[in-house]
Amino acid sequence: MLIWRYDSNVYKLIRKMKRITLVIALLALSVTIALSQNTNSKKAEPKKSSSKYLSPEMKQAEKDGTLHYYYKEGKLTNCMGTKWNTQLQDVKLKNGTVLTRKGKLKFTDGKFGQLEDGQCISLAGEVTDHKAAHSNAMATAE
Repeated sequence: MLIWRYDSNVYKLIRKMKRITLVIALLALSVTIALSQNTNSKKAEPKKSSSKYLSPEMKQAEKDGTLHYYYKEGKLTNCMGTKWNTQLQDVKLKNGTVLTRKGKLKFTDGKFGQLEDGQCISLAGEVTDHKAAHSNAMATAE
């Protein structure tokens, strides 16, 4: 009759292998998580929000004082005298206020505001009526 012997060395070896396998699996999981976080951060584009990202004609309109942003029917448009373009990015005004494409204002003190339909805002942060802003822009351009 064969008697099965308990060999402690075999069981110790099996436990070591289980631990090593567990450590390798946890290491692989942590590397996978770290790499997925790095690839997600690369996909996020920084928002271009200051006047240094303006096109050359917008920079000229800014110098002339004819550049302002017009909010109408839920859309923000940049006005340069007689040229109008849909604003595709948020804008950081000179006073630090951020103007979103939806006409929302985030002031430097953390408060929020909203442009009303037909209002314009200059890069200095002055809110005016659209007609008044264009009459000032035309007078400045001439």
